[in-house]
Amino acid sequence: MRGAATQPNVNSMDGWISTKFSLATKQGFVLTAGMLMLQVFLSYSSFYPFLAETLKDDINKEGHRVWIDLEGIAGGDKWKRQIEGAIAECDVMLVAVTEPAISSEWVRKEIEIAISLDKHIVPLIMQRFDSNEAALDLLGLTEYQAIDFVRHRKRVAYGYLFEALNKVGEIWEELTPYINQLNSSDERKRTDAVLGLMEIGDTRAVPA
Repeated sequence: MRGAATQPNVNSMDGWISTKFSLATKQGFVLTAGMLMLQVFLSYSSFYPFLAETLKDDINKEGHRVWIDLEGIAGGDKWKRQIEGAIAECDVMLVAVTEPAISSEWVRKEIEIAISLDKHIVPLIMQRFDSNEAALDLLGLTEYQAIDFVRHRKRVAYGYLFEALNKVGEIWEELTPYINQLNSSDERKRTDAVLGLMEIGDTRAVPA
């Protein structure tokens, strides 16, 4: 709690700060109040590239930035570096749930990385399944609220999606003052920022 006798060692938390709040520190970027633009990572099967491009374009129109791999990554160390970097920098991961995605080793790895980094994840049901829950279970996503693009009309489904993104944006908006303080040269302000983030209680706002 704020004002507790035991203070965190802020200098020892630099690694945590850069990992948990890379959006605030990369390339000298500082968040400003009211900024709701999100970095979105789209995980999908390369069997449906047109689907990924459509989602990307529609989400970009709402002012967000979507990262997708349309050209394909060969795998190995190159894949790991690029994918882990993109996921680490994103605010939210969208997963286009299709039969090929369920069978995709890459999609499963991307999800595992996002879960390990405590990222917000929003599954998008893009194909009819006998059981959506069973499909989500195969990807390890049953605990996440899915948006069904098959059952709902396109306009309604996108409405749910943008509402979900706005909620993520509101979380970042709450974190903004504290994140900006993390860049301060004043150790007291940095300490107050860390304590403030801890008080919020979000799993992305406390040291792992």
